[in-house]
Amino acid sequence: MKKLVPVFCAGALLFSLAACVGGETPTGSASGSPDPGTSAQEPAGSQSSAGSSSQQADGTAGGSQAQPQGTEYTLYIGMDGTFQEYPMTYEGELDEQGLVPAEAMIAGMAELTGWNLDLADEITSGPGGMTVSFADTCSIFTGPPDPQKEEFHVYDAGELAATILDSIQHTLQYNFVDPEKGEPSSLDIYYCDAAGESITIPGLDVTIPMDTPYSGLAMA
Repeated sequence: MKKLVPVFCAGALLFSLAACVGGETPTGSASGSPDPGTSAQEPAGSQSSAGSSSQQADGTAGGSQAQPQGTEYTLYIGMDGTFQEYPMTYEGELDEQGLVPAEAMIAGMAELTGWNLDLADEITSGPGGMTVSFADTCSIFTGPPDPQKEEFHVYDAGELAATILDSIQHTLQYNFVDPEKGEPSSLDIYYCDAAGESITIPGLDVTIPMDTPYSGLAMA
C-alpha cells in the first residue's frame, strides 16, 4: 500500500497538468478568430464612396435642367420710312408689361451698329408717349464712330443723327404697339439732351424740340 501512494499522486499531478493545458487552447483560438459581426459589415471606405457617387448623380441630374429662353424683339435701322429689320434676343428681365425694356433695345442697337447711344436717364413713358434723353457722349453729338461698320456706314453727322433718331423712333413704336391692336405711329416719341432741353446737333442748323413729338430731322 505504501508503494501505491506515490503512483496515485503522480497520476493526479498528470491529470491536473492535462486539464490546465486543455483549458488554455480554446481561449487562444477564440481570441484569434475574426468577429462575425465585423465581417458582415461593408468597409467604411465603400460606404463613403457609394454616398459620394449618389450625391454626384443627384447633382448632375439637377444641373441638367433646361435654361429659360430669351425674349425676341426686332430692331429697325434706317431713315425716311425705309428700314431694315434685325431680329434680336434679350436675356434679361422684362418690364412691368412683360416687354423688353426700351433701354435694352437701344443698347442692342448700339451693339449692333457700333454707334454710341449712351442715355442720360431712363426712358420715361406715359399717356403722352415716351421720352429719350441722350448723354453728351452719344454719337448724335460726337459724330460717326471711327472706324464705322460697313453695313451701317454714314457719310456725315447729319445722316447719322437722322438715322439714329428715325431708327429709335420706329423701333420703339413697333415693339411697344402691336400693329394688330393699334397704329404704331400713334406712340409719340420725344427726344432731349442730358439737361432735359431741346437737342442741338453740332455743326448743323438743326434743333429738335424737347416738347414736340419727333417727326423727322428736317435739315436746312
